[in-house]
Amino acid sequence: MRRKRSGSLNTPEMLAKKFHGKSQKRIVLQRFAEKARSCSKRRLRRYAFHVASWFACAPPHYIPGPLEMELLLDYLFKLGGGQLPGRLQKVLPQTLASLESMQLPGSALEEMRERLRKTLYRFRCCRSRAEVDLDSEAQEESEVERREEDEEGYEEEHAGREASAESCEVRAVEAVRLEETEEEVLANGCEDCDRLLHSAFSKEQARQTTFLASEFAAMPEDSAPPHLFRKMNDWSNMVNREKLAFLKKLQLASKKGGSQSVLADAICAVAAALSAPRTLLECTDGTWECADGADSSAIAESDTAPKLQHRVRSLLLQLLRDWKANGFDSSSIHMTLMHVQRQLSTFERKVGDLGLAAAAPDWLAIRQTLEDLLQPASDQGAGESKRKRTPLLPYYSTKEATAQALTALGGAGTLQQVRVHLRNHPDLLAGANASNLERILTNMRLIRYCERRGKNEAGEDIFGLPAAPRPRGVQSRQGGFVAAMQTPEATFFGPVRPCPQSASRDYEKLLHMREIMTPKALVDEVYAWDGAKVGKGYKGRLRR
Repeated sequence: MRRKRSGSLNTPEMLAKKFHGKSQKRIVLQRFAEKARSCSKRRLRRYAFHVASWFACAPPHYIPGPLEMELLLDYLFKLGGGQLPGRLQKVLPQTLASLESMQLPGSALEEMRERLRKTLYRFRCCRSRAEVDLDSEAQEESEVERREEDEEGYEEEHAGREASAESCEVRAVEAVRLEETEEEVLANGCEDCDRLLHSAFSKEQARQTTFLASEFAAMPEDSAPPHLFRKMNDWSNMVNREKLAFLKKLQLASKKGGSQSVLADAICAVAAALSAPRTLLECTDGTWECADGADSSAIAESDTAPKLQHRVRSLLLQLLRDWKANGFDSSSIHMTLMHVQRQLSTFERKVGDLGLAAAAPDWLAIRQTLEDLLQPASDQGAGESKRKRTPLLPYYSTKEATAQALTALGGAGTLQQVRVHLRNHPDLLAGANASNLERILTNMRLIRYCERRGKNEAGEDIFGLPAAPRPRGVQSRQGGFVAAMQTPEATFFGPVRPCPQSASRDYEKLLHMREIMTPKALVDEVYAWDGAKVGKGYKGRLRR
């Protein structure tokens, strides 16, 4: 019979003591990073509790490394929404307090701590009681307003049924006047928009549509489709509950499939709900500027539902890809596509690069799909046939940037230190921009350009500039050097040698065998070479 355990051993204090007592923390960090990539949501929350406990119950005067802070940030991003477990709700505020009390050296760690603070403040348990009360009061006020609107709607409907024929006739005249007013707004480029809207709508409705009218006022006359204007007006008058239900309905309709007209109508509706790109700072402040400089904080406050605009962007990208996969003609949705393209161009004109926007991967994917749909069919087919997988940066560019970074660091440094230096000085990487900088730094391998000098206290490898130029065809490996030769059929690696000169002789041997042997015989010969390996070539793998 199993004995019942009196208490759990996985307390924050025990987990922190176990982690900080290890000499090889890097191995633990790598194991938790691998778990974060492929584990379920239930296990993800369990591992997030472990990582948060390392910070919450850290020893006094403890300074976390960049790997630990990146790992915590990764887990916090992947927690998502919903109710958190009780122990996570208790340990996350302790983690926030511990982070704020740490004395971190360097601007890089300070920036990472600020990112962690902003991420932790997203959770309700990490905010103060006053902020939580304000949120609850705001929810109660919105609920009261919704009930009052429902009651007013019921009274108006009841009064409408009992109205005389004369009042019905007046309402019909007002409806005709409303349609004429809207057509006049679109035809005249929305000139004197406030006067026209005031004659048709109430003051409250005119205030809600000011932003939409000002946006279309800056458009050419032939680029403002009336149906898109109406859908934008409908979206602005919805509450968050109605917006979520509307997006779910469109998502279900897109999964069922349909005709070209149904898909075009769905794309138009989602494009009307799409907000313009914003920078991270503007998202933090909660306000941004419209195309004509008008403040649209009222529109921003209407989209405060969690991940509401994320749903809109994802749904728009899926619908555009479905349109492209079905091979429909893009001329029927050309105006809608140009409206979205205009939003992206306005952001690029103001900020400079779409990669600096919040949720940059979504916007970049939308822009790529728009370009594919807007270009002619002949150019699109030619572009797809000629598209190849190219490296992010040339070899020499990354090598020179690494050498300059190590020189600035005193001739030696870890991979993380080199990444931080290049992130702060992106001009060293010729050809890099804001959209691919992080991918370049992630794929960087210092072992290809530098020599390993040992390890630091945290167990990280220390790299330095090579004492002598490395011979051609020689690559550095853990434990020595190898000869590497790439062919269309395969990539050949010689045995690991203790010095570059020995590996250079292996490279000359590979070149000689390539001259006198067929590709298949060369593969068989290298397979029989003790310690040598055969990899995939840039045209595929040659079967033996």
